[in-house]
Amino acid sequence: MPRKHEPLGTSFVTLEDNSELSTSAAEFFHLGKGLSDLNSASAKLAEQLITQNRSIFSLAGIECNSEFNGHQVSLRLRTGNTIGAIPLISPVTGKADYGLIVKPRFPWDGIGSMLGTIGWRVAPTALKLSNFRGSERSIPPWVLSSMILLRIDNLLKTLGTQI
Repeated sequence: MPRKHEPLGTSFVTLEDNSELSTSAAEFFHLGKGLSDLNSASAKLAEQLITQNRSIFSLAGIECNSEFNGHQVSLRLRTGNTIGAIPLISPVTGKADYGLIVKPRFPWDGIGSMLGTIGWRVAPTALKLSNFRGSERSIPPWVLSSMILLRIDNLLKTLGTQI
């Protein structure tokens, strides 16, 4: 059963991999209650968000749909195995003003201990996507540590070719 999103006051939503979440489109887009037709505005923005980010959702293995339950428009997100901070292009500004943080279902303190414990032979692959506003303080340590390992690996490869 999908969990309801609680307003974060920010421009992103956090959920776990291989999970489902339903969030109010009006809350996600920070639409005011004073709009004459809040549901219509929410539905238009939701459909535009889905259309503009179709390739990003596909790359990240995320299904996103809009739905109306008779009272409000919601965004329904279903994640796959991809984890990380995923920027979403705003239907209003055309910039990465929104985003998703998809965290692993099983918590872990760092990528080194996690990889050793579960026996992974390779580090997660970084998707080539831009950052989204406000994500700097909200990126979990496991995302940062995977990026640091990737950069150290690239640095060591570069140093190896110069010797």
